[in-house]
Amino acid sequence: MLPQGQQWLLRYCTEHDIPVQRHAAYTYATTASAQRSVRAELDAGEQAGLDLRSDTAAELPFPVLDAIRLDEQAQLDPMDVLLAMAADLQQHGGEIFEQTRVRRCSPARSPLWSPSTVTSRPSTWCWPRGCRPGPGGVFRPAGARS
Repeated sequence: MLPQGQQWLLRYCTEHDIPVQRHAAYTYATTASAQRSVRAELDAGEQAGLDLRSDTAAELPFPVLDAIRLDEQAQLDPMDVLLAMAADLQQHGGEIFEQTRVRRCSPARSPLWSPSTVTSRPSTWCWPRGCRPGPGGVFRPAGARS
């Protein structure tokens, strides 16, 4: 069984058509010290409930003393997930402020019912290099006439 966070992420990817590839993950040992590390990883993974398998028959072009395999590992592009989450946030009324320095943040009394308060000052905003906001918030090159 997958950890709860991984289950949620994979379900989110499915619901938002985010491509996910599945591959086996391998850890190989080519030296005695690396073999001890592989064994330690195997023990730790088993204690965490992961279905790790010993795989010494790896077909590699170099000698392998030991190897472990964890099947069905998810591979995805984190930017795809980030863009989907940003779109979700905005669809639910959330706002994303780019290039704004947060000066203070106070938590909501109840995160389920009231928004947190974030304070920033326009004087601390990061403007695009060589630009300043003009009328209506449109950025223009510094020194350009409106």
